[in-house]
Amino acid sequence: MEQKRLKYTIKIFGEGLTEYAYFEHLRTTNRFDFTLVPDMPENSKSSYKVRLKLIDAELKKKEQERANAIFLITDLDCFSSKPDELREYLNKKKIYKDKGVIFIESHPCIELWFWYHFCTRFKTSSFSTYDEVIRQFRKCLPSYEKTHKYYSNNRDFKEQIIAKSDNRTNAIGNGLKSCKRECVEGETRNFSEMFKAIHYFRLLKKFCELDSLLREKLRKPLHLGLEINDHRKLKICSGGEELCTFRYDDKGALSLTCQADFWPIDDTQALNYQAAYVETLSRLLIP
Repeated sequence: MEQKRLKYTIKIFGEGLTEYAYFEHLRTTNRFDFTLVPDMPENSKSSYKVRLKLIDAELKKKEQERANAIFLITDLDCFSSKPDELREYLNKKKIYKDKGVIFIESHPCIELWFWYHFCTRFKTSSFSTYDEVIRQFRKCLPSYEKTHKYYSNNRDFKEQIIAKSDNRTNAIGNGLKSCKRECVEGETRNFSEMFKAIHYFRLLKKFCELDSLLREKLRKPLHLGLEINDHRKLKICSGGEELCTFRYDDKGALSLTCQADFWPIDDTQALNYQAAYVETLSRLLIP
């Protein structure tokens, strides 16, 4: 009987149509495995409070039925002129982060992340509103619109934002730098944490690749488990023993630490397993 494979469930609670379209394209084009909540949004945006209620319902489920990872995607421009609401949001953020929810924020909006795809070098910016970002972004994608028709049919968006890996590399690097940059007095801080989701998805793909390759190489059941504390680090274990750890550094580079002595060295067959294991791990560092 074929061994049942571990299923790792991610649920992404996005604001509206743009987040849904972006992650849906990523899911299908790059074969990332996650669930988008809510499904295709009826309105252009949903309040984070509405999405926290959905997250509450998820957290109340039995552990074996609950999503293994929960993301809340939020644009911060909606708080620009509402300091009281921002304080309330930040208080909620602290509470839900303690519950394991991963917050991914952009300021002012997710379109800043899209613009980062076209910046081969990090550019400082001080956009206060969505409109200011769009004026800059449309120099790169002139026809950009926040419509279902555009996200479904526009070839430039799909090629430049979704499919082109070099552009995604640009965005990740720029996102990392935007989150580290300290603003000068009077400057509006622009940043996007969307790279956290990309890192997380890639770590899970590494887990799936390792699982698949080891099954093929070893020809024996190997029950893998994984532990992800945040978007930067993935620890893979088997039978309570650590096999390896994938880790992103502060610059977004992926490294791998191996425990090469996982199998006992006094077993000839185990040595063959170990050799296949080490060879497989080395292949997984290829992006």
